[in-house]
Amino acid sequence: MKDQVPEFRVGMSNREVFEPTMEITTQEEADRFFNALVEFTMAEWEKSRHQCEISVRSDLRLYASRYNVKIQNRVERLFGFIQPMFEGFSKGSTTQ
Repeated sequence: MKDQVPEFRVGMSNREVFEPTMEITTQEEADRFFNALVEFTMAEWEKSRHQCEISVRSDLRLYASRYNVKIQNRVERLFGFIQPMFEGFSKGSTTQ
């Protein structure tokens, strides 16, 4: 995806929207992608930025969960949705 944000449009599949995020490695790329997707979502849903950020992060987290822990951790870090109470789980720790 390097330095290119997809042109979001109505009817895109989750794969078309979120697959490029699995390859993002820099904060700058992540911020560009996230902002573009949130703005598109705001326009489509006519909801607040806050509501759309929550939804986009939730969808990203769900999509990333299909990948290995290394990719999940990178996506979580870059898109800012590690919640303190779940941080241990995202690092692959377990409780006994």
